[in-house]
Amino acid sequence: MNVERLIGLAEVMLATERAESLRAIFNNLVDTLNNLVNSGNSPQHQQDFSNSLNNFKNKLTNSKLNDLTAGQMALAAEIGGARLYGVRLASNVAKIIADNQLTPSVALGQLGPLRDKHNNFFGSLEGLVGSTKALGLKSEAISPGKAEVGFLIPKAIYNESLPKLIVELQFLHKALPFIIESELGEVPEIRLGHIAASDPAFFMEASTQAVMAVGGRSLGHWQRISNF
Repeated sequence: MNVERLIGLAEVMLATERAESLRAIFNNLVDTLNNLVNSGNSPQHQQDFSNSLNNFKNKLTNSKLNDLTAGQMALAAEIGGARLYGVRLASNVAKIIADNQLTPSVALGQLGPLRDKHNNFFGSLEGLVGSTKALGLKSEAISPGKAEVGFLIPKAIYNESLPKLIVELQFLHKALPFIIESELGEVPEIRLGHIAASDPAFFMEASTQAVMAVGGRSLGHWQRISNF
């Protein structure tokens, strides 16, 4: 795990959380549901919870955290935050509510711990940024004019065998220059950005045009396979 990239991710996620008041919105959702449960489903508290739920869904669906790069999402997943932001969190909450429409107390019993996990995650990011800043560590950003593209290599493909993993990396080593040259007529520098370690994901940094060429060719192949 690249510490500088992790700091950069933490800073981005925290800035967005503060701007969008995500913890406060989640707290309000749980509070209004708690009021509904304790009131015996009074009409006013039903309306308050409905308003809070709609606001929660809208905020998370339109959150800028949904625009994290592939590398940032992989890093967020590696530190346990894959389902604690954006549309994934909104979908999880919506499922809990839908599954317990007749038993709001059960929904509350599931949403409370999820809210705590969400808030603790962002609290941990605050602690990370504060601690690393005290140590003099700074975030690492992608160079101006550059972009990155990630390649996930599931463990099922290489079965934790180093020689098999090397074969997959050799394929990338040969395929990437070929794809980029066929699109751009030349091969700019390609460097290894960072590696996410859970299911290995290798992120390559190159010019924006080169990354777009690889992404466009990959999407084209995927669409043909999906339509087959």
